Amino acid sequence: MKSISEQKAFLVLLLLLGCVFLFLLKPVLIPVLLASILVLLIYPVYDSISKKLKKPHLASFITTLLILLILIIPLSLVMIMVINQSIDFFSNLDISRFFSYLISSDFEQKWIVPLDSFLKSNFNLVLDIAGLSKKIAAETAKYVYSYSPAVLGQTATFIFSFLVMHVSIYFLFVEGKQVFKILMDLSPLEVKHEQRLTSELRNMVMATVYGYLVTALFQAFLASVGFWFAKVPAPMVFGSLTFFASLIPIVGATSIWLPISLVFLFKGDYVWGTFLFLYGFLLISGVDNFLKPYIMKGKAKIHILLIFFSLLGGIRLFGPIGILMGPVITALFVGCIRIYREDFLKS
Repeated sequence: MKSISEQKAFLVLLLLLGCVFLFLLKPVLIPVLLASILVLLIYPVYDSISKKLKKPHLASFITTLLILLILIIPLSLVMIMVINQSIDFFSNLDISRFFSYLISSDFEQKWIVPLDSFLKSNFNLVLDIAGLSKKIAAETAKYVYSYSPAVLGQTATFIFSFLVMHVSIYFLFVEGKQVFKILMDLSPLEVKHEQRLTSELRNMVMATVYGYLVTALFQAFLASVGFWFAKVPAPMVFGSLTFFASLIPIVGATSIWLPISLVFLFKGDYVWGTFLFLYGFLLISGVDNFLKPYIMKGKAKIHILLIFFSLLGGIRLFGPIGILMGPVITALFVGCIRIYREDFLKS
């Protein structure tokens, strides 16, 4: 029987080595975590293939290839198309001329001076709106023109993370259960709490990712198709904006399709303006009313506001993959709180 002091000393050593190990894995930690999330979500597909083939490694290879062909490659192509359409859209806008106009004397005399006079005469407010607008325009222009090199500089990192993620997916399908068993053996919780936690967290992750993100993705697809039919400039750019807007509480996808339809109507194009209004109301926003409840039926739910905040925080911390990482971390946290309240505080 080991002494308590020896056990504590070993635990301290284990924690120190664990911290060093995590630091060692820092360059690959994000792609491995993303791979873990994808494996958790798509594991039923692998399990079905594995049972039929009776060959885990072959089943893992096929499932990983399916993820690449069905999920990764299409999403990458969509991202490339969105980037290209964004470049074309902003090129046609002639941003340099736009910013030059914002800091010109014509803009100041036409818009700033009347606004200054209005605020001073009605509210007795004296604001340096001209100076403020010029500063905002200059800072925005600097950010826009300096952003592209930063994006290009991330290309090598993206390719490296992409390869790490796929290798991790392959091995996690085959050995994920053994890794999970080791983690459960190291857990100080009772078996019943571990089982409850596992079930609760799986439902939370499934409900969060499938319920919210899949619904938003489907709305973005419908929006892109509708914008393309109506010949809206850069339809996939506005479709991508619809994806993010769909996750915003109350506002939703309506904040994208409604202004676009109103622009058509104000321009006198009543056919396409009416089409986009009905299409947006019935399909783009309407799909949220039945698809999300159907996917989340029988699963734990997280308030949409938490999902929205987790998306913002996830993207801020992890970049684009924060779209998955943020909600999943939130789901795990909320799941742990729920289990702690029900299984520990009430015991």
